[in-house]
Amino acid sequence: MIYFFDSSALLKRYFNENGSAAVGQLINVCSDIYISDITKIECISVLRRYYYDRKITKEQYIEFKNLMLEEFTHFKNIEVDSHLIYSAIDFLDDRYLKSLDCIQFVSFSTHVEKFSALVSCDNRLNQMAYSLNLTVLNPLEI
Repeated sequence: MIYFFDSSALLKRYFNENGSAAVGQLINVCSDIYISDITKIECISVLRRYYYDRKITKEQYIEFKNLMLEEFTHFKNIEVDSHLIYSAIDFLDDRYLKSLDCIQFVSFSTHVEKFSALVSCDNRLNQMAYSLNLTVLNPLEI
């Protein structure tokens, strides 16, 4: 199995919350994990928000950030280049997603032939994929 993880699902790998066990199971059975370039900054941004909101300590922030950055090197990456950005702009001609969600979705959908499924906990992203008959695995529903 080859999965594309968006940040909403991937973050569950690092924090014990609803859906974390399912994310662990999916990671264990897949041969490759793909992420978009923006997944990295989205994950670190959420991590920083947790620190800012005092949900984690400075030491935990540094530890989780280093772990994420190291693990990102093991994932395959969908580059966000000018071609992908223009594909996202074209996508918005007929549909609406928030800007980063749109980039996530287009990172997945323009390479969909590589993936067994989109792994996402984002309802809007998932609904968009369902509307296009694409396969979605939502860790909150597994």
